[in-house]
Amino acid sequence: SWYLLTGVSTSKSGAYHGAPYYRETETVVNLNLTDLLLLAALAIGAALFWRSQRIRETALRATRRHCEREEVVLLDQTVGLKRFRLARDDQGRWGLWRIYAFEFTVTGGERYQGETRLRGERVHSVVLPPHRF
Repeated sequence: SWYLLTGVSTSKSGAYHGAPYYRETETVVNLNLTDLLLLAALAIGAALFWRSQRIRETALRATRRHCEREEVVLLDQTVGLKRFRLARDDQGRWGLWRIYAFEFTVTGGERYQGETRLRGERVHSVVLPPHRF
C-alpha cells in the first residue's frame, strides 16, 4: 500500500489555566494498487480522448479546405468517425487509420457522402464520389 500524508495542521483547543494548547493532526490516505491502476487508466483514457478530438478537428479542417477547392458545400459542418483500424500504408508500414465520413452538396437538393482518410494525425486523402456540377 502507498500512503499519502496531507494536511498537517495545528489547531488551538481549550487552554489549561490560560496557557494555549496546540495539537498536530495529520490525515493519512491509503492508496492500494487497484486505486493507482484506476487513476492511471483514467488518465490514459482522458489523454486518448483529447488526442482523438484533435485528430477529428484536423480531419474537419482538411475536409473544409477540400470542399472549398472543389466548390461544394460541406453539410452540417462536421465529420463523423466511420472506421478505425490497423493497416499498412503504401510503403508497407503499419499504422492506425481513421476514416471520417461527411456529407456535401453541389446543387442544394442532393446529399453525397465523402470520406477523409487519416493515418495517425496526417491526412492521407479526401475522397468525393462522382456528383453533379
